Amino acid sequence: MVPHSTFSRASLLFLLLPALPWLSCGSTPEKPKANPAVEQHFRDTERMRLERLAKSQNFQQILLDMDKALTEYVGNLERSENEQAQRKEHAWANWLVTNVSRYRSELRLLLQDPESARARQIAAAALGFDRGNDKNQDTLNTLVLSLASEKNAAVRTNICLGLGIYASPLTPLDKLFEIVLDPREELGVRQSASWALLQIQTAGAPKKGFARTWGLILEGQPYKRDPKLALNAIQGLGRLRDPAQLMHVVPYLTEPTALLQQAACVAVSRMDSPEGAQYVLPLLGRAEPNVNVKLFARKTLQDLAGKDIDHEYDWKAWAREFHLEGDPETGFKPQKKKDAGKAG
Repeated sequence: MVPHSTFSRASLLFLLLPALPWLSCGSTPEKPKANPAVEQHFRDTERMRLERLAKSQNFQQILLDMDKALTEYVGNLERSENEQAQRKEHAWANWLVTNVSRYRSELRLLLQDPESARARQIAAAALGFDRGNDKNQDTLNTLVLSLASEKNAAVRTNICLGLGIYASPLTPLDKLFEIVLDPREELGVRQSASWALLQIQTAGAPKKGFARTWGLILEGQPYKRDPKLALNAIQGLGRLRDPAQLMHVVPYLTEPTALLQQAACVAVSRMDSPEGAQYVLPLLGRAEPNVNVKLFARKTLQDLAGKDIDHEYDWKAWAREFHLEGDPETGFKPQKKKDAGKAG
């Protein structure tokens, strides 16, 4: 046995060296095995983060694009009698439907943003194009609630525009009725509200409230009425197809604005009351200079008499058709019963 004292420091180190690698290896933990589910989760999370970032960065540009699209849409909508304008209107509407669907959540939040009235304007009108994808009517409810609380007139104008574009017969109408009849309200807001009501009525909303509202708008002297409000009211009364509303539109047959005269002729046609003939017939006289108004008057008389009857612009023949006496300058009235019998 070798005495302990005979080991040198170098010998001790030599004896330990072979053990060091083993000790080192023994203290190193094994590398964990990859978990595909966890790794996929991290990849999906990162992808969604990047997508949100890109979407956020794109949203400001999308808002500018939506603003341009809305301007183009409304401009072409106002010229919808032109075939090319109709095509452009439909194209812009399709673009807006697609992009509003992508950014629906952001637009709804933006409508509540107190910082930017301009951004709220864009969001309000754009959300009108969400009807086809708004299964739970969240967008409709957002617009209705915003209209009740919004203080900015320009934003309220576009909320009404959005409600008119959305055009759901389920839209609550009380606030729109209130706005359109309020003389203290900004005219632009009232005009937009009346257009929205007309679109919602056309979409099949319950008739309650429309006759009263349209009648109140047209009440009084035509020259004191705003032409846009009057036009929507005349069209709205015509769509009710109620002969009892005839006298609300009669004053507008002789109003100097041709567009209102034409709308009044169409309304009389839809009311389908032969009594309206005596008020339409003077438009065939020499005093009416507008050929389009004369054409609308002729078509109205055809509708009231029956589609197969057409005396063209011969007011005397039309007077006989409806058993009327008078002339375009002094007006017409029903023949007395004995005269009507002779005419038969």
